[in-house]
Amino acid sequence: MLLTACGESERNSQLLKRAETVMEDSAEVALAILQDSIDSASLSTERGRAIHALLLSQALDKNYIDIASDSIIAPAVKYFASGEEPLYAMLAHYYYGRVFENANDNHNAIAQYTKATNYINQTSDHLIHGLIFSHLGNLYSNSCDYPKSIEAYLNAYNSYKLANSYNHKIYSLYDLSCSYRGNQDYNNANKIISQVIAEATDSCDHRMIQTGNEEFIIQQINIGCYKNAIKLYESLKSQYTDNSPYSNINIYLANAFAFLQDSKTAEFHINKAWELANSTNDSIVIFYKSSKIYEYLNDYPKSLECLSNGVILENKMLRKELEQPLLTAQRNLLAQDLEISKYKLHQSIFTIVTILLVSIIIILLIVLYSRRRILKKQQLINEYTETILSLRDTLNSKDKTYSAIINDLFDYQYSILNDIGNTFADISDNATDQKRLYQEVKEIIFRFENPKTQSELEKIINRYRNNLMQKLRLEFPNLSNDEYKQICYHYAGFSPKFISLLMHQKYPTIYKRRSRIKDKISASNSSLKDELLAYI
Repeated sequence: MLLTACGESERNSQLLKRAETVMEDSAEVALAILQDSIDSASLSTERGRAIHALLLSQALDKNYIDIASDSIIAPAVKYFASGEEPLYAMLAHYYYGRVFENANDNHNAIAQYTKATNYINQTSDHLIHGLIFSHLGNLYSNSCDYPKSIEAYLNAYNSYKLANSYNHKIYSLYDLSCSYRGNQDYNNANKIISQVIAEATDSCDHRMIQTGNEEFIIQQINIGCYKNAIKLYESLKSQYTDNSPYSNINIYLANAFAFLQDSKTAEFHINKAWELANSTNDSIVIFYKSSKIYEYLNDYPKSLECLSNGVILENKMLRKELEQPLLTAQRNLLAQDLEISKYKLHQSIFTIVTILLVSIIIILLIVLYSRRRILKKQQLINEYTETILSLRDTLNSKDKTYSAIINDLFDYQYSILNDIGNTFADISDNATDQKRLYQEVKEIIFRFENPKTQSELEKIINRYRNNLMQKLRLEFPNLSNDEYKQICYHYAGFSPKFISLLMHQKYPTIYKRRSRIKDKISASNSSLKDELLAYI
């Protein structure tokens, strides 16, 4: 597993990576880093906070600190809910299940573990897979739903085999044997527990050998082989120095000795079973088994008392269990919800793809239409430019009477050029389109950027506008280059919108500069100010 916090500060990223690196071998160090060295409030991204929440939940669990509130894991569950990162989504649901299990909320714990299993085929962390199935098996076993616990423990065992984890694998086999016994499938229970003892023997795992033999004794007693069970138990007593078998084996041994009418030994094991009992299930088993034991010993008042106590305690537990929805129905509902979510996701993807395709087609049509218009405008510009040049040459050899006609043609052609520029600006409303369309028309419209062309434009204006630019420069020699250029464009009859395009400046900038120019000229003592302002 590799957790990273993209977008976080270098310090926080390094601390999170450090915590992840030492998690397996030094969970207490990882917990110290996450609690003491990282302030969750300093994490700047949602993903960083989600990863911190996930690592902290993992560190607490590995340090056997049981958290019954979802306040820590909630950010991770929420962030990874989309399933785009299946490993993190699986871990978030697993540790959310651990929170519910710590709170004794078996219904929600099973729901979260089941959600975690949905990501198993998309991930390769077999150890986590095994842990998920093991916890599911434990919860189903505690609810006496042995068929489901058997299925879960089998999946856990197969996952642990892939993870090559002996301890997890051997304990999942042991749990599987106990579930087969609970389901009264003694053949498979005996087969599995024999495998446990064999593998434990090969690995010199003395504690698991003893635990496996104790389960084998219980199975022998269940099928009525009391003498064989007692004989094996006696051999275990002499073989192991740690003579503290679980409460279950004691009550089963008491049952065997009672059946053989050894009341003293039976009472000893009943008392031993009560000393070692650590759960409500243990107490219920002891009450019911004690009822049968006292029946064997002909002590019917005690038998009835134990039976009554067992019924009362079991009823309390059943009432608590019945407060939760039926576990099987919950699992089926989750499966249906998953299928519905997948269908909705596919429908959403189809809708989005369709919208994107339609949008692309519309954009292409707009681009093609715009390109066609620009080509037509380009053709017009070329034609009128050639006409202007031709008329200018003709003007040099003709009488001054043609001056008015040339002036009109001048105004007309630049008006068309101005309209084309306005159209181009309207078409190019955003920066991306302007950049694309710019390549198509720059040779035509933006030839004014050439200083030679600019100078030529001033000469034309001087020739046909009564030397306006020459008079302007003489009357106002301190204007800026941008001001001279903008005034020249105004004299040529260009609109502010087109001027903003030619000068690569925003509309407001052009308008403000025109106002300042007017103010300067109006406030001057020049006798030509009215003439100079006429075309601005």
